[in-house]
Amino acid sequence: MSTGRGSPPYGTSGTLVLFMASRKLAANLDAVVRAGRAPTTPAAYIASATTPAQTVVVGTLADLAVRVAGVDPSAPAIVIIGDVVSVRDRIRAMGSGPQPVVAARDARSLA
Repeated sequence: MSTGRGSPPYGTSGTLVLFMASRKLAANLDAVVRAGRAPTTPAAYIASATTPAQTVVVGTLADLAVRVAGVDPSAPAIVIIGDVVSVRDRIRAMGSGPQPVVAARDARSLA
């Protein structure tokens, strides 16, 4: 990844988030692999987050750049790298509707 300030340390584990990485996505992902991350590491590309135009593309470091080829590169985007990407599927499996909230109260406050 070229930041103009040298090569940042990526580490080989944990979560890594790249901001504004879409214009040079393939080069950025390749730099992460060269720094020691496995090409099979899960990665997600999120463009126009929190808007009706939000686009989420999930893949690996090896194939994410190809998978996002049809997404507008001028849209603001982040890339999330690491096993945390797989949590998305587990959350989706719980359902998209409102989840019940349980609050414990001291019995004295109910009197």
